[in-house]
Amino acid sequence: MGMASRFPDSFKKFSCINCGKCCTLTVKPTNEDIRKIEMLGYDRKRFLRNGNLAKVNGACCFLEKRDGGYFCSIHEMKPKVCRQYPFTNLKNDNLFSCPALRI
Repeated sequence: MGMASRFPDSFKKFSCINCGKCCTLTVKPTNEDIRKIEMLGYDRKRFLRNGNLAKVNGACCFLEKRDGGYFCSIHEMKPKVCRQYPFTNLKNDNLFSCPALRI
């Protein structure tokens, strides 16, 4: 059973609105995530702080603003927890913080 299948049917049609709110959360990448980001040419000393993705002005260091929205500059290799958001927290805390699920 996939992560999204554990949530109500209305959430299965989730579509990101590129608000960037999720990119203000603390993200602890796995070793595999770190390896993939390094494959893009980034040095872990520049993107990790105390084991978490570094933040700039309160948001992930990989967050970019363009075309009226916010986008991940490492989208193709972003950490698993980021790819699964807002379905990453089985307590449903993320479901209530993600604006796309309230539309």
